[in-house]
Amino acid sequence: MSTVGDIVAGFGFRQAATAEDFDAALAATLAAAGMPVAVVGAIAVPEAKHSPAVEVFAAMRALPLMAVSRDDMQRAAPGCATHSARSEAAQGVPSVAEAAALAGAGTGADLIQARVATAVVTCALAKKR
Repeated sequence: MSTVGDIVAGFGFRQAATAEDFDAALAATLAAAGMPVAVVGAIAVPEAKHSPAVEVFAAMRALPLMAVSRDDMQRAAPGCATHSARSEAAQGVPSVAEAAALAGAGTGADLIQARVATAVVTCALAKKR
């Protein structure tokens, strides 16, 4: 069972994504996992992708925003459950959202919800150990 703040939400996204797009993707992912928003303690995105919209979203949700390195995402990649050719080409990982969540949650993290995709954002959840 997850407790308040022990989940990291990882995101992959297109530059056109808005704060509302991030919020909708998080809501869909939490619904798929059957979890309340209170369990999310942080947001993780690839450091190579800067987006003012994700900063607005993090502030809107009052959550810390972590920029995870490509190297950390690649180390976390074996824990990914899905594969996207687009993610592989862009970041060298099977799923940007899943790898970001796992890297953000730290060594030994568990993927608890594979990526859920919307039109411009993907979101996945990982649990800290």
